[in-house]
Amino acid sequence: PSPTVEAGWLKPGGFGSAVDFDSYWQRAARAEMDRISTDDHAMGLDADYIAAHTGLAEIAMLKGDGATARTHYGHAIQKDAVPQNRLGYRQSIAVTYVNEGNLKAALAEFAAVAAEAESASFTAVAAAAHRNLAVVEAALGDKGTPHGHLAKAAELGGDTPVQQAFAAVTHALLGHLDAARGPASKYAEGAADPN
Repeated sequence: PSPTVEAGWLKPGGFGSAVDFDSYWQRAARAEMDRISTDDHAMGLDADYIAAHTGLAEIAMLKGDGATARTHYGHAIQKDAVPQNRLGYRQSIAVTYVNEGNLKAALAEFAAVAAEAESASFTAVAAAAHRNLAVVEAALGDKGTPHGHLAKAAELGGDTPVQQAFAAVTHALLGHLDAARGPASKYAEGAADPN
């Protein structure tokens, strides 16, 4: 990214944070720093710091390194005591498979998450998993199963903007453009009037 952060840009005692799509800090700019802290540094201080694992997983995903992302999400799953969070990390693992083009592995993980979330009555998590299943199955050309997942997601999570967006994308992937227009219009109306 450009421009790179140069020496003298940060005043003494100032704070600089590289967030998301950050720019590089030139060597001279780093030399002016009193302290540098990163997610991997935080993990070294406290190996149970879950946000370090999820942060490093997200970075690995952005770099296209699904295996490393899955390793970090796996550590987060082991350390997080909240069942819904663990299921969320598993959905993120499924996304790594989508990014790699391994849609069969993604389907298996999304399906396992949906089943586990439903059995635990975590309706929001289950609805999200069913929405993801609908899109991935539609991308694979399955003409029948996506509709059932959209219906289940709507039953569990309601007719929300995210449901409308996933329904529109699923129908578009299936080539059902007339069916895609309805949820796409509802989504656009909701986006225009958030109240």
